[in-house]
Amino acid sequence: TSSRCSTTRHGDTRTTTGYPQRRSSSAIPRGSRVSRKPGAIQIAEVRAIADGQTTALELEKGNATHWLLRRRICALWGEAWFSEGEDSQTTRQTLEKLEQMKSHVERLRRTGVYRHVPRSAKVPLRLRPTNILQFDKRYRDLRSLWDAFASASADDQATEAEKYQRIASKQSAYQRYVLLLLSHALNDMRAERIVSSKLGFRVGPWDLEIDAEHLGEVHIRIHALGELLRTRTIVLLLAKEAEPIEESPLRSTFYAEDLTATGETGVQDQDQRVLNPFRFFGVERIRQILERDLSELFLDRYPPAVDRVSPRICDTLSRAEAEVFKLEGNRLVVLPSSKVPVESLFRLISESSGSQQETAASLRHAIGLGQWLLRCRACGVNASGLDMSADTRALRLVCQSCRLETTLKSSPTRSMTTRFLDWNSGFELCGGVEVQVPY
Repeated sequence: TSSRCSTTRHGDTRTTTGYPQRRSSSAIPRGSRVSRKPGAIQIAEVRAIADGQTTALELEKGNATHWLLRRRICALWGEAWFSEGEDSQTTRQTLEKLEQMKSHVERLRRTGVYRHVPRSAKVPLRLRPTNILQFDKRYRDLRSLWDAFASASADDQATEAEKYQRIASKQSAYQRYVLLLLSHALNDMRAERIVSSKLGFRVGPWDLEIDAEHLGEVHIRIHALGELLRTRTIVLLLAKEAEPIEESPLRSTFYAEDLTATGETGVQDQDQRVLNPFRFFGVERIRQILERDLSELFLDRYPPAVDRVSPRICDTLSRAEAEVFKLEGNRLVVLPSSKVPVESLFRLISESSGSQQETAASLRHAIGLGQWLLRCRACGVNASGLDMSADTRALRLVCQSCRLETTLKSSPTRSMTTRFLDWNSGFELCGGVEVQVPY
């Protein structure tokens, strides 16, 4: 096969972005049923890449999806491919050559000579490099093809330890791939990297700690003010279980689910639990989990309030910014506001709190909760003026740039919805930004 096909199977890891593209061969495990047909596997892989290119180009030129989602997907697509025209043409040429080779082999198998070779015939696993096998144009590809089948046969004879090691290697590769999707999702959410011994990021007022030490699991721990608020566990499996796994609210399961047997890469009607480089919206599915977790934490704390604040601090803050700081019983409620600059609020808190550092930190965290909403999670534009209206029972914010609306109610039942006003709702149309809590 061409060198391009070799590149397709051994592409560098930076191209694995969660949308169909060149990928590492270890990113998707091969099932035993198809591993005995390496030619069929490679054809299916290249066909899936070609289909993915076609789907991506249709997505880029269409207008069914929201323009922000198209921009995110196409930006990653542009990083994954060096040259759109050259890569597409090479993929089609490689696919055509592979299919011609497969057709030629099938024609040979239908000839009479194969029927005269008994199935019990003993043939050496490795063929000697004779002149015919090396230079005859009819047979020079036979040796590499035979070696591929011999390698597949050797896999079936591996020891249990070797089989386990291969599976563990595939599992580790899949876990690295999902961590890459998580990195892209956090980047889209404008997370800031925290320099520490752990893999950590800061999103709004929360600190996210990523733990991937256990094979097959990724734990995302969300902290605020030194307190662990929740742990999201992402379970990663190479293939679907025979019996469905019972999900819990803080547990998400994803499967690699090798696509090479079918080559399906369509956008619609995809299993939301499948993540691999031949599927669209991998980054968006991870982001939707994070957005939902943070939205639930925000909803649980709304309206943000700080208990046991001294009367002096309460009086100072409520007199200076009555729309933001409101006294309710023995606690101080801090309402989000797009009218007052956050720098002014932080300065006011520092001046009024004095030596009460714990109170000041709690007040700044309450302000940070509102700031998480004020910067649009879809387009990044900061809200201003009358973009937001909020009281202790409800909130509404509309981004004037992209028309992303966030509504929240804390009474009589708690709920929070984020959606685009000028667009149809749906994951395939808007991506992971749209969230509804409770789900």
